[in-house]
Amino acid sequence: MNLTQIIGNLGDDPQFKDFGNGNSCSNFNVAVSDITKNKAGEMVKTTEWFKCTAWNKTAGFINQNVKKGCKVYVSGRLKSRNYTDQSGANKTVTELIVDRLELLTWPTQNGKHLSDNR
Repeated sequence: MNLTQIIGNLGDDPQFKDFGNGNSCSNFNVAVSDITKNKAGEMVKTTEWFKCTAWNKTAGFINQNVKKGCKVYVSGRLKSRNYTDQSGANKTVTELIVDRLELLTWPTQNGKHLSDNR
């Protein structure tokens, strides 16, 4: 079973693309932090970044409601793909293809929810 669940914060505003044929996608990065002890017994914070892609209805929700810094719960499946970058180098990227996203904190501005028109 290919199932990944994360809770973290968006590192930047999502990038939304509308393909004009009824399909759309939203790309965003989620930072997930963990605190562990190192060999010296000191507490060390580490952060992993997850590249996420959501499609269609979920992408639309993200575009309208999710902003940089929001805490989110994301579940989906990991998918790797290969591509050639602008310099001709072969690259591999692993993305979390979003099946479900829940906002754990809503974006605010001046104490007011940005999505109060919902």
